[in-house]
Amino acid sequence: MNDIENLFSLIKKHYDNAQSKTEKILSSIDIKPFKVSDEKTDLVAVDGSYTFLLNFSSMWIALVRVGALHYSLDDGFALKEKKSVDRHVPVVADEKIIETFPEEYQKLLKTIKMKNPNEIVNEYRRLMEHQIVNELSKEKEKCIIAVDGALTTPFLAEFAELMNNTIKHCEKNNNILVGVSKDSLTHAFGSYFTDEELLGNFRDGRYYVKVPDDFQKKYKPPLFGDVYFACLHPKSKWFRIDIGTHKDEPENVFSKLANYAKSSICPGYVYPLLEAHRYVVTVRQFKEIYENEILGFASKHFSINEIINAFTDVDGKRNSSFHSFLDRMSR
Repeated sequence: MNDIENLFSLIKKHYDNAQSKTEKILSSIDIKPFKVSDEKTDLVAVDGSYTFLLNFSSMWIALVRVGALHYSLDDGFALKEKKSVDRHVPVVADEKIIETFPEEYQKLLKTIKMKNPNEIVNEYRRLMEHQIVNELSKEKEKCIIAVDGALTTPFLAEFAELMNNTIKHCEKNNNILVGVSKDSLTHAFGSYFTDEELLGNFRDGRYYVKVPDDFQKKYKPPLFGDVYFACLHPKSKWFRIDIGTHKDEPENVFSKLANYAKSSICPGYVYPLLEAHRYVVTVRQFKEIYENEILGFASKHFSINEIINAFTDVDGKRNSSFHSFLDRMSR
């Protein structure tokens, strides 16, 4: 018990120290209020998800889904159009195995340069999201294109080229490109508290604030937008929002976004992004359907026992892992 008491004493001391510096930090932050726009601007929300299906001797088959939902403001949120892309992809970290693949897979996997299977498939997902956003930037006009997550890319020329092309087409078609993060653990304002915790001191209104320039200059990986935090609905939490186009009009951007942050389900969050998440996460929720779909193909190459042994959970671990059995028995 002494260890626990000492631990909480240590944490409380740190917490009080952080609190004592908060007022000074808050007084130096340029918080700006804004109002909801009367202009009704369509919004396209983009998100992606994945699930692992099979693992044959250090080579996974994963399914990646990326979706885009187009909404308008018509007596509420009206879904006008939806599209999705599903792709089965190989996930391999071993370069010797990659060398045996067709050139298209070799190039992609060597470009990703990740060693963890979850990191590799996550990069697949990000690339597919960038690709669908790029298509939308050419198809849509005078829309908000909202991407789940920050407007960043890995340190890869392919990603940067695609993002720069997207921004160019968004500017040409007068589209507002933003990235909306569900959560952020940054400390851009120099507080021990996260930026979300710190800005939570401002409530009962709609506000936005740009992060310090030093934070953006030092940010890694590369940024393709100006980083803000915004409270899009009174009494909601603050969200990190990166603005990729219309950078000189942040108040206009947030006033239009706020029209989509009025849902009682998730006040302050861009509601179409919630629906986009629901749309793509079905690859995890209904994993068994996709497993059944792939069984016919797998059975042409492997025995039923080999296939059963290859089944994985959504994060790629074998279903037969003994530690999973122990976890279940320990509940």
